[in-house]
Amino acid sequence: HAERRGFKKIEFYIGGFTADERDIDFSKAAGYAKKASRVAKTNGEKYLLADKKRLRFILENDNIVRNIEIFIDSDDFYQVYHPMIDTCSGRVLGCEMLTRLRDKIVQGVTPGKFLDVIKKERLCAKFDMYVFKRCCEWSVKQASRGLIVSCKFDESTLAQENSAEDMI
Repeated sequence: HAERRGFKKIEFYIGGFTADERDIDFSKAAGYAKKASRVAKTNGEKYLLADKKRLRFILENDNIVRNIEIFIDSDDFYQVYHPMIDTCSGRVLGCEMLTRLRDKIVQGVTPGKFLDVIKKERLCAKFDMYVFKRCCEWSVKQASRGLIVSCKFDESTLAQENSAEDMI
């Protein structure tokens, strides 16, 4: 109705920030509020009121969602090895390979966060084959030690028609 009269319709998103600290700088608080408005726009909401902790959580998740495939393609993951030990002899039999995200923006991203995004974005096969390749490379270097190496796959990857051929 407004457009017929020569008015232009504008959309706006409001971001609010509730400060936990008493002496927070105004420009810093305004910057957080601006980030909150961007998150509101991305989520299709008209407004978002957030404190620093909630805003950080939202931005971490947003960063992972927007960049997950880039993280895989850029080799931004690293592996840690959880040992499997013979309880009688104390000898290391092998290990389970676990993958962690090395994000330059957000520190300490838990595996649950990035694995949920990988599933949601339907990147399980790509991620699983990336991790499997890394597992094989490490195993070759450890061949003389005779270790068993365990690597997990999402069931959707294993259900794909050519999964066995891809692994070979």
